[in-house]
Amino acid sequence: MNEPTVTARLHRLAEDLAPDTDPLEQVAGARSRYRRQRRTRVGLTALAAATAAVVIGVPATIGSTSSAPDRGDVAGPGIGTSASDAAQESAARAAAAEASEARSLADQSAATRQAEINAQFIQTVDVLLERPMTLPPAPTSLPCPDVAGALSNTLGVELQYWQGARLADEAPCEWGAGPQMLAPIPDRLAVGATFRAGASVEQQEDAIERNVPGLCYSSPVSAVAPGAVVRVCSDERQARWSLEVPDTGGVGLWEFYATIGHDYPAVTGPAALQALNGLPAASWGG
Repeated sequence: MNEPTVTARLHRLAEDLAPDTDPLEQVAGARSRYRRQRRTRVGLTALAAATAAVVIGVPATIGSTSSAPDRGDVAGPGIGTSASDAAQESAARAAAAEASEARSLADQSAATRQAEINAQFIQTVDVLLERPMTLPPAPTSLPCPDVAGALSNTLGVELQYWQGARLADEAPCEWGAGPQMLAPIPDRLAVGATFRAGASVEQQEDAIERNVPGLCYSSPVSAVAPGAVVRVCSDERQARWSLEVPDTGGVGLWEFYATIGHDYPAVTGPAALQALNGLPAASWGG
């Protein structure tokens, strides 16, 4: 076989293996195929990611969807709580206003009551300055006198014997209106008498300043007896009126008192002290 024949056959074989192929067209086609494959890979990756997100997000979405009412419920209490807080704040303001008004009324009532006590005190002093009191020498073992009836008639209320055995005992002789320990202090009346051996008006003054709450003031009533003093102490529950008379022998101090609750309107301090002052000396062993 000669050389031209061989060359011709090689050309035909090459054409059969790659018929009408343009190298430039092959390069452009290859580049286009690569771009399509890359876009396909990127699209598949994005789709896989979106699918994964959907798959993963389904429970969250379901949970979120199912819990939406719960969030509403949670928000509901939040709104309710705000409303409740507002209601509580409003109620607190109303209660504070009511308390302030009650305190104001109480202060006004206390001021009015104190003014009444002041006027009564002046009245008591005026009356006692005109009525001397005759008392026996210091009692030793004299029993508490039976004066409930006499005091009841004078004061217009029924008094009962409450406590005490002797005038000179530590516990005073006491009479009162109603059951003794059952009535609240503001609602009760008690009148009493006692003799304190070795005591004096000055000692009584010091003891009252140390131990008695409320406002206290006194005035001498020498017409009753030399050195005698009338005194009143008032607090938020009651007023205690007392007439203190030194024993003529300088042995001790007589004390006559009336404790009157602020809610007990039937008897006043002046009336009670005048009733005690008006009892005959024989009531005290004279």
